[in-house]
Amino acid sequence: MMSRKVLCGSVVALALAGCGGGGGSNPPDYTGKGYTQWTVASGGNGHWYKATTNAAVNSWTDAEKACEADGGHLATLTSAEENAFVFTLVDQPSLWQLWNGNHGIGFWIGGHAPEPRATPDTGWTWVTGEPWSYTSWVSGDPGNGSGIEDELLYASTDTQPQPNWGDFSSQETAVHTYVSEIDSFHPVTN
Repeated sequence: MMSRKVLCGSVVALALAGCGGGGGSNPPDYTGKGYTQWTVASGGNGHWYKATTNAAVNSWTDAEKACEADGGHLATLTSAEENAFVFTLVDQPSLWQLWNGNHGIGFWIGGHAPEPRATPDTGWTWVTGEPWSYTSWVSGDPGNGSGIEDELLYASTDTQPQPNWGDFSSQETAVHTYVSEIDSFHPVTN
């Protein structure tokens, strides 16, 4: 899959956001759409994130399509700091589902393993094509516990949310929650 990140300097980015400087345009502000920015001033990347509950979303694929329709993609958590920031948006036990009575499953995020893999921990990639160099697996994952589990979500080993990830399959149960990410120069559609 091609990277959806728009780099400053492209004609599209210049027309949409001004890329700072030159025309006096400021990058878009998505707070009115429910997004929270991880600001550069606070050590972040300047991207915008939103945790969403949507009953029409039943799978990882549905979640990615909903993010694309909103101008972004499922969140790609490429560092411990980014993972910690995004987790603050989803650390709400009432939004997590119980799985097998004692495990919490949370929000879809943008990792998946689209190709057959030799082992459960190989073949993972981010939807944007960013390097897969940081992980935060919950104990025992990735494990393909119920067969092929090739989609990523926040998961915990008990009923309380944790900033860890689990490999999961949309075919196991419907998950209606996900985290969107938009970079600073990406347009949000209505």
